[in-house]
Amino acid sequence: MGAGVLLYFLADREPGLAAPLAGLVLSALAGWLTRRRRAVMAVCIATAAAFAGFTAATWRTADIAAPALARNHVGKLTGFVEALEQREKGVRIVIQVTDLPGVDPGQRPRRVRVTTPVTTLKPGDHISATARLLPPPGPARPGGYDFARDAFFQGVGAVGNIAGKIALTPAPTPMPRRLALAVAIDQARNALTERIATSGGGQAGAMAAALVTGKRGLISEATNNDLRAAGIYHIVSISGLHMVLAAGTIFWLVRALLTLSQTAALHWPVKKLAALAAMAGATGYCIFSGAEVATVRSLIMTLVMLGAILVDRPALSMRNLALSA
Repeated sequence: MGAGVLLYFLADREPGLAAPLAGLVLSALAGWLTRRRRAVMAVCIATAAAFAGFTAATWRTADIAAPALARNHVGKLTGFVEALEQREKGVRIVIQVTDLPGVDPGQRPRRVRVTTPVTTLKPGDHISATARLLPPPGPARPGGYDFARDAFFQGVGAVGNIAGKIALTPAPTPMPRRLALAVAIDQARNALTERIATSGGGQAGAMAAALVTGKRGLISEATNNDLRAAGIYHIVSISGLHMVLAAGTIFWLVRALLTLSQTAALHWPVKKLAALAAMAGATGYCIFSGAEVATVRSLIMTLVMLGAILVDRPALSMRNLALSA
């Protein structure tokens, strides 16, 4: 499947969905028809997996495709504050656009990411302000980090900053349920981030908050550079270490509490119940911490490990590692 996804990103133009889907069906059918010839069947299964990866990448791209700003624009911007992150110099916010006068509807982005010195905003506010917007920039050098591609898959069609005052305005339509859920999660993340950062104080508090909630905006550039120089910058990204600590703690606590009961210890599948609780807790933590790629990948690996406990298989094995990959 990974090879199929890679082939999708190597394509010089956007492919259609019909051809890879047909290839997936035909190769899977060929694998079933040749099931008595193991070598041929293995080739067919590998081909089907590659087509599945290509199809999944094509479908996912089409599903999240959204308009992007074609050129620089200065004008009024109206929308819901979907998420915000406190930074050293102001706030970076993601706005779900409700109106952007002067931009063709076919090019009006659904989301924009802007910075502002105003720190009194909160997720869920409907605001109106003058913004300087530009298309998401591409890589600074060949083969470098492609911010535009990252923004595309996040649904962000423009970046920039807000100039002047921000006005709170009535929303023209009710907040969508999906946005309301995202706002509630971001409000909780911001509240916990602020509490941890305030309790810890300085960069120690900012680091502690980032390690728990995934909000890294309060970490100074000097601290970021120190972490990069030490080769440990990856620890501020919610990934395997954090997920295993969260799931492992829940697993241990639930199992320990259940074994305090003689009835539960003797008659209930305590270990499996603890695994189910850990799976639910790990999934909730992934959603709460922002569900970035590294976090989702770690969640999948954790769920595979805990799922093995549910079916009485070894939790740590090379097969589980391969399945997670």
